Amino acid sequence: MKKLSLLICFLIIGRITFSQDVTSISYDTNVSNEIKHAIHTDIGTLIFEVIYSINYEVTLLQNPKKRILRFRTGFFYAFESEAYGIHLGLTALFGKNNRYFELTVAGVPRILKGYEIDEFGFSGLYRYSIYPLIDLGYRYEPTNGKLSYRFKIGTTGLGVGFGYAF
Repeated sequence: MKKLSLLICFLIIGRITFSQDVTSISYDTNVSNEIKHAIHTDIGTLIFEVIYSINYEVTLLQNPKKRILRFRTGFFYAFESEAYGIHLGLTALFGKNNRYFELTVAGVPRILKGYEIDEFGFSGLYRYSIYPLIDLGYRYEPTNGKLSYRFKIGTTGLGVGFGYAF
């Protein structure tokens, strides 16, 4: 039994040491670390509300399989309710060549104009809230940094946008 245990230990330890070969690890050197920026404007409609936004995006992660993660910020304005805010979020792009499926998740701290009395009896001209922003869409963005456009649907309704990627 001792001999069998010793043989198993040597086989396991020998197998572990042979599996620590660093030359067999392949690294993908095609990963792009180039930081890209995009500025675009969107207009959308949610039933009777027209929403306008100006956005700036910077690429956080990008790989050769065209999965891109971007940080997004911008100014948001709703015409009918006179609400405005600055949104912060992430945009994920999935696709090949210049065509992408887009998923945006953001939060918009916004200010709504209107008269309101709070629970303490104070009246105010503005109300504050956080608006969730979730959009799905299609984006065409050339690799050489030209005019891009997008179509989306989400919590802001149907929308279209165009911009410039550099």
